[in-house]
Amino acid sequence: MKFLTRSIILILILLLSVSIVFSQEDVLRPKGKPGGYDYTFDRNPFIIGFEGGINYNMYNQTLAWDDNYYEERGIPNHPTVFDGIESANGISLHFGMLLDVPINSTLGLQARISYDMKNYGTTSSGYDWAYWWDIQGYTQENMDLDVDVTSSYLTFTPLLRINANDNLFFTVGPTFHFLMGDIETTWTPTVRSDRLATLDQFQFWNRPGGDGQSTAEFKTSTADPDEQAFSTRVGIEAGVGYKIPIAKSIYLVPQGRFQYMFTKQMEDTGWYDLQTLEVFQTTTDKMLHSLQFALAIWFEL
Repeated sequence: MKFLTRSIILILILLLSVSIVFSQEDVLRPKGKPGGYDYTFDRNPFIIGFEGGINYNMYNQTLAWDDNYYEERGIPNHPTVFDGIESANGISLHFGMLLDVPINSTLGLQARISYDMKNYGTTSSGYDWAYWWDIQGYTQENMDLDVDVTSSYLTFTPLLRINANDNLFFTVGPTFHFLMGDIETTWTPTVRSDRLATLDQFQFWNRPGGDGQSTAEFKTSTADPDEQAFSTRVGIEAGVGYKIPIAKSIYLVPQGRFQYMFTKQMEDTGWYDLQTLEVFQTTTDKMLHSLQFALAIWFEL
């Protein structure tokens, strides 16, 4: 939290410095003369806006398996069905409002607050290992796996706006994401086996497998002690927008943005054998980035 506070203070100081520099420069150029300042407070330049749109979320993580763990049990390879969860994507919604304050005809400051859902998922096919008590050994069982992750954030994004012309503009600045609630993961494994199979990996959640074309759905959450989320994430956002006048002092503004996050979404985790407590798989670098598309309506005050 100290890092977030210091970052916001530093950003405000930098933006204030830029504002002062450009304000002093404009004072030296009288209004109405060639090359003079053409965006005065007489035009009521303050803007408030409301927007909604979609996220295209891109998630990736690194999975590492302990080969020695499987070799000791006579298993040649780690389960492949989980390889598909190294990356995932999905579409979700976001809603927000903003305040825009111009510095001069070229630059302005924006502050946006949004309710931002960051959902994603993936589907994979492969196999897991099942332990059979009658033969006291493992067999490879084919299965499918669907994984869906849901989360929501309150985001605060202060931006520097740079105008290319009267309509086209670019924005850049930091973005701060504050987690609202828990991150919930829905696991849906479908096991294809001719008899009851207890899948090795899903023993981590005390979840057995099934027989025939059995499908079982269960959920895990970052409220669980073995999986924790970062409550605050920090990143950078860059975007482009276009102002379309639809009435006096009212604009329709489509925008495209990319959010690159420096903070992981969740902490590193490990799966372990419930009997021996050996860690046989670790998951690290759980990163989530997003492309945002928004349609806003801006009002000049």
